[in-house]
Amino acid sequence: MMVLSWNAFPFHPHKKGNGESNRTPLKKELLIGEKPLLQMIEMFNIEKVVAMGNKAEESLNKLGISCDKVRHPAQGGKNEFVEGIRMIKEKLK
Repeated sequence: MMVLSWNAFPFHPHKKGNGESNRTPLKKELLIGEKPLLQMIEMFNIEKVVAMGNKAEESLNKLGISCDKVRHPAQGGKNEFVEGIRMIKEKLK
């Protein structure tokens, strides 16, 4: 099984003036990411898509792409993220 991780916004969204910070992508940034996201899914013939967080799920739903969703690992979500991925992996066996 091949795993590909790709962001709904393919750049690092950060707070103005602080490139080391992290923030939720804006709607206009998610629009920028739609075409590359679709191209990656097509290029690698992705059959199973997992959204990491609410913004990813919203972007995929808007594009008509079915997906499972796991908690984004940022902001204290690591354990829920790991458990979500484990559960998806178990389903695929």
